[in-house]
Amino acid sequence: MYRIWTQHGRTDELAATGKKKGGCVCETRYMSELGDAEILYEDILESKLSEDKGYRRVDVVSASPLIGSKPRTTTTEGDADEAAEPSTLHPAVQSIVRFLFEEASEIIMKSVAAKVTSRGIETPLGLLSLDQILAGERVLFDLDSVLHEHECRSLDAVTKRKVEALNSEFYSLIPAVLGKTKREVMTAVIDSPQAIQEKLELLQMMKDISKVTTASFGQQTHQSEIDRMYSATGAKLERVENGVALREIFTTLGGSGTGPVTQLRLPNGAKLANVFKVSRGDRERNAFREASRRLCGETPLLLHGSRSANCLGILSRGMLLPTLPHSADKARAPARSDFGYLGAGLYFTASPAVCLKYATAGRPASRAVAFAARVALGSVKRFRQVSPWLTAAPDGHDSCMGVAGAGSDWTEDEYAIYNTSQQQLEYLLEFTW
Repeated sequence: MYRIWTQHGRTDELAATGKKKGGCVCETRYMSELGDAEILYEDILESKLSEDKGYRRVDVVSASPLIGSKPRTTTTEGDADEAAEPSTLHPAVQSIVRFLFEEASEIIMKSVAAKVTSRGIETPLGLLSLDQILAGERVLFDLDSVLHEHECRSLDAVTKRKVEALNSEFYSLIPAVLGKTKREVMTAVIDSPQAIQEKLELLQMMKDISKVTTASFGQQTHQSEIDRMYSATGAKLERVENGVALREIFTTLGGSGTGPVTQLRLPNGAKLANVFKVSRGDRERNAFREASRRLCGETPLLLHGSRSANCLGILSRGMLLPTLPHSADKARAPARSDFGYLGAGLYFTASPAVCLKYATAGRPASRAVAFAARVALGSVKRFRQVSPWLTAAPDGHDSCMGVAGAGSDWTEDEYAIYNTSQQQLEYLLEFTW
């Protein structure tokens, strides 16, 4: 006897109940012959993937224990890990790594029916694969192309159907928290450049998490969960407790470089809780060394602030230049959440106040992180008015600077570079309030 089990329903309801049958319809069919069972299986699959049903194939690293019949889920849930060895990481390193994972997880869980663990992005269907996320990203670029063709006129009926179909495809690939009311569903519709950019930023965070965690997925290990998280970042963190490095950070943050570190005064009552030396391998270091030699300019230690949810990705793969659909089109480039006065570059500052503003995203916080990076500025082009459409430094220059002062759009100096090889992460800074 051969059994075919099917289970279908809304993934967000499955996640909300946390039960195998929560919000789902489960059906069992029995066939006496293998050939007949295989034919029936193919018929069911073809029916579910038809246009009128609207289901899509998904690519998961491993299936969720909430999916499947009782024998399969019992086996899956019964695979307990062996006792892990205690972590030998410094407690401060353990704390900051866990914090970065939790911050990224919180942002993702607001929009996606998933949670982030040391295994990866776990959805109601299973462990989401990088290929699945990349497929969702391709749908967004297709959607952007459709909208771009009709930017100067209202959408006709045919285009609206294309947009609806691409939305359906995207949400089939990326299980989202859509809500149940008509208003909630309409709010989730991706039909503008700004909405596309928001989803691209979300998928970038998901790609970072997926790349960080799946590298070690499935390996036999006795590491603790926090050790697996740390190893998955691919970076080395060493807590700096004294010495020249700490003094350099102290000076960068506005201290004299000679007084006690505890006397450091930061904006809005912030305190420097920890400093971690960051090492990310030879590739980034060699690229920066070559850029520094070629540009023959200053390489000051500057600050880079970003919301904590982004920092796990920065730590694991380094800084990335923003990639916006049709971003070269000045009349239409989607608005960035962190509007860049000097365009699509990587931003740095010598001002702790500016750094902390970006690190907290303008919201009250009890804990935040930022980076201190060595930056090869080369020849600097100075600006006093915003130039948000820049994608590179003007001819004859290697970087841009927003100069603060009377009649300027800047209240604090800021720098922008447009080549990732012009920076090298040196320190991860932890602030508390």
